[in-house]
Amino acid sequence: QRYQFLGAADAPVPDRCCRPLRLCVRAMAPPARRQRSSAAVALAGLAAWSCGSIAFTGLSMGRQLRQECTLMRGVCTVPGDLTKDLLIVFEGDICKVKTFLNAKVGKGGSICKTQVYNVNKNANIELALKSGTKLETVDPESVKATFSYADDDNCVFMDSSSFEEVAVPKGTIGEKANWMAPGMAVDLKMYEGKCLDFSLKSDIEIKVVMTDDTGRADGTVMVEIENGLRFQMPSYIRVGDTLLFSKENLGFKKRLD
Repeated sequence: QRYQFLGAADAPVPDRCCRPLRLCVRAMAPPARRQRSSAAVALAGLAAWSCGSIAFTGLSMGRQLRQECTLMRGVCTVPGDLTKDLLIVFEGDICKVKTFLNAKVGKGGSICKTQVYNVNKNANIELALKSGTKLETVDPESVKATFSYADDDNCVFMDSSSFEEVAVPKGTIGEKANWMAPGMAVDLKMYEGKCLDFSLKSDIEIKVVMTDDTGRADGTVMVEIENGLRFQMPSYIRVGDTLLFSKENLGFKKRLD
C-alpha cells in the first residue's frame, strides 16, 4: 500500500529482487503512470538491499547445512570430533574409541594418542593419529534385546523383535560383562550383522551378600555384591541392602530403601 500511495507505476524494480517480490511490486502499482518520486526510488533500493541480505543469510545457512550433512555422512576430524565410545573405521577395521590424548610434537604439529578396541580383531590397540586426520565413522542400528547367558568368550542376548540369539564378545561389552543378569534390558548397536557396541537401558540394582570391617581409618568396609565384585564402601552398608549403580560408568549412586 505504501508503494501504491507513492505512485511509482513505472519505477524500475531491481533485478536483485526475487521474482515473487518483483511480481508483487508491479501488481501493487496503479495502472496510471505518474511522475517518479525520489521516495519510490528509495523504497526500491531498500527492497533490493533486503533481498540481498536474505540471499546472504540463505547462503550462510546453506554452508552450515552442508557441514552438518558432512558429519551425518560419517566423517570426523582428529582430535576435535573424537569422543569416548565413538565408532571409527581405521585401515578397514571398525574400532571403538576408549581414551585419547592430544600432545604437541615439534613446531605446530600434534599427535593424538588414541586407545581403541578393534571390533573386527577383538583386541585393544593404540593409534597415533596426526591432528587434522579425517576418519570415517559408523552409525549403527539400535536393537532392543535382553541378556540370556554368558560363556567363556561371549555374552548371549535375545533380540526382542526377532527372538534370535546374538552372541557378543565380552571385549565389546567391556567391564559391564561382569554386571549382566538374566532378563536385563540392553540396546545393541548393530552394523552389517555384527554388534559394535552396547548400552544398558537402566541403572543396575544389586544386593549386598557380605560385608567385612577391615578396620580402615576412613571408616569404610569391604562389601561384596551378588556378582562377586568387592568394593570399599561406607560403613552403613549392610548385608541384604539393595544398591544402585550407574548404567553409564558403574559408579555407586545410592542405597535403595
